[in-house]
Amino acid sequence: MDGRGSSQAGVFYLLLSGLLGTWIPVFYVTLSSAIPATLALFLGVVFGGLWLCKRAVEVTGDSRLALLKSFWVLKLYLTLTLLYLGWIPDLDPATSRAWGYDPQRYYEFAWELLHQGFNPEGLEQNYQGVLYYYALLFGLLGRNPVIPALWNSFLTLAATTLLIRISLFLLNERSKRDWILVGLLLIPGLLWHDALTAKESILGPLLCLPVLLLAGHFKHPGRVSVKAVLSAWMLVAILVALARSTLLVPLAISGVLLLLLCPSRSRGRLGIGILVSGIIFFVVAITPWLAGTSGGYEFKFSQVLGETTKTADEKLLEQWSDRSLGKMLLPNNPVEAVAYLPFRSILMLAIPLPALGFTLEGLRDGSWFDYVAIMSVLDSVSLLAAFPLVLAGTMLAWRCRRKMPYLMVWPIVFWPLFLAVVGGLTILHERYRIVFLTPFYFCAWLGLTRGEPKKNFQLYGLWFGLLSSAYCFYIFYKRMF
Repeated sequence: MDGRGSSQAGVFYLLLSGLLGTWIPVFYVTLSSAIPATLALFLGVVFGGLWLCKRAVEVTGDSRLALLKSFWVLKLYLTLTLLYLGWIPDLDPATSRAWGYDPQRYYEFAWELLHQGFNPEGLEQNYQGVLYYYALLFGLLGRNPVIPALWNSFLTLAATTLLIRISLFLLNERSKRDWILVGLLLIPGLLWHDALTAKESILGPLLCLPVLLLAGHFKHPGRVSVKAVLSAWMLVAILVALARSTLLVPLAISGVLLLLLCPSRSRGRLGIGILVSGIIFFVVAITPWLAGTSGGYEFKFSQVLGETTKTADEKLLEQWSDRSLGKMLLPNNPVEAVAYLPFRSILMLAIPLPALGFTLEGLRDGSWFDYVAIMSVLDSVSLLAAFPLVLAGTMLAWRCRRKMPYLMVWPIVFWPLFLAVVGGLTILHERYRIVFLTPFYFCAWLGLTRGEPKKNFQLYGLWFGLLSSAYCFYIFYKRMF
């Protein structure tokens, strides 16, 4: 082991000791229920996650990814810190100063659903599927806020390490800077949502798996089986239908684009395409039934486009001020919906900036509202800083699509999701960014590690010039109108 490896090992063991030495006593002191199950889950998540990190290094053959272990331990520490500082203090409806956040209600209603024998009667939620998910988790392990946080964190790690493995498998050449992918574990939005009983935690990186596995099968049918591909599409499609049904549309679009743009060594390419299409159509067909059976609202895909216009819901418009940019950029018809996409895209990356939305007092007092705000600000800064690299990665993938066709996979995943979120929402809200954060940073990774530095520099110049102009317009619009 060289000096660098020895130093990394020392940091890892220091972080691991701190994680175990801090949180095991905290659980004993602060939790009043399901303590044995929580401790068992904690140890299983910690060491199970370390095994996943080790497997990622072994499968990819990249020793620099050994940093995953330290980042995993740090992710758990940060997630649990956010849980105790910014989530648990406001989780009791009797004492909460700001009750009504969806994950707060999911935490309470999932427990009620379990005690009602999984009968959703009387539980008023749009997406009841998430209640069944957490109710099942509580039924298996007991109920306290730590259990969902640990479970969500482990699922995020499992999906992220698998995505890293498949991504490196798809590329013909490696970069010395591929190790930066370990930073995916510390994306602010994912750290925060993993701490919550949120439906966004169910989605996140999982949304990318079906398309990546299908691409892996196309490149090397012997390494990625048809069974694994179809199982992933069915599982993720059902989870999406239960958690946020409209995301089935960009998921299906990504699958179609992959079939059209990426070559295949599989003899059954057409058959697999038909089977994947069948899965999507099947899940789309049963989505209204799933929503109705689980106690959710009546869902119709034909209403999706209409809900993006000003006439969709007048109550939503009341939440905006008269000079709101979001209100100004809300389209009246489908033509305007397309025309406004570039402007709404910038707004989606920037919100809540330039406002901060949090105070030191609120952070000190454990207000979830302030913690949502500070994590959103961190996300916005990161997204705005990395967007030129996303463009660079997309442009590179398009230019090299014949020589290296599988560079196209991440843009194929990212852009349909991003445009669906930007164009499909009445109100642009930062919490919906969670669904495209992972593919966003994978595209940025392509631009940073495979792009040309000169072109990247030019894109940064254009981007920050555009942002400066947009900020000047924002100040002028707010003060003059």
